[in-house]
Amino acid sequence: MRPSRRTVTQLALAVLAIDGSTAPQRPGAIDLTYLANEGFLIGGGGKKILVDALLREGIPKYYLRPSPATLSRMETATSPFDGIDLVLATHYHRDHFDAGSVAAHLRANPKATFVSVHQAADLVTAAFPAGARERSRILATTPDRNQSASLAVSDIPVKVIRLMHGNFQNTGFLVAVAGKKILHLGDSDAEVSNFDAFDLEKEQIDLALIPYWYFLDAEGKRVVRDHIRARRVVAIHIGIEGRVARDLAGIRKEFPDVILATEPGQRWTF
Repeated sequence: MRPSRRTVTQLALAVLAIDGSTAPQRPGAIDLTYLANEGFLIGGGGKKILVDALLREGIPKYYLRPSPATLSRMETATSPFDGIDLVLATHYHRDHFDAGSVAAHLRANPKATFVSVHQAADLVTAAFPAGARERSRILATTPDRNQSASLAVSDIPVKVIRLMHGNFQNTGFLVAVAGKKILHLGDSDAEVSNFDAFDLEKEQIDLALIPYWYFLDAEGKRVVRDHIRARRVVAIHIGIEGRVARDLAGIRKEFPDVILATEPGQRWTF
């Protein structure tokens, strides 16, 4: 990890309402808006990506989910969620994905393509009748263990990386927008063996979105420092249980440059 405070401008240190407004974007900049749990809106170079953001039920006892207003804007493709090019879901668990929510966005936004593992993509496909045009914009890819797949959607390069999450189909995504590389790990296990095959340290990753438990575990810390080595890091999937405050205090002490995604509407420009 190569942190530098000079590489990021935090547009909001407190909560910002997701009210349809968009911040001015510097040329070559990435705008990142936190929505809930592992859900983000990524913008840059005239492209927009939603990742792990379209969920309804979630697991509200433990993790944040989008507010009803934000969810409505996403599902109806209303600003700032208009013109989304790419919708990603790392896996099919309900705190990351809802088939009906993804289907609603695809109906409202004929520009968007959905990419996920087969377990999720099959559920979205089933939401449409045979022959529906939306089905052509649903791409399923589940690489084998220690394998990855590369594709391009709306001129956005996407590397789909199979990262183990127990016995579930789970992938990480490495996307490139505005000349920068962004990595999202989904719920991948914080084990060095999960990453040995991918040489991510050679990718020169600009921004990594990493589950917060990596920063609490010795092996997870090795992954962050030795295998990912991102210029900037955001800790994600931060729960709302009481004990989490103690965990975050420890992360702040050991990793003072790591950004903590805790409040929906936080927005940064990198």
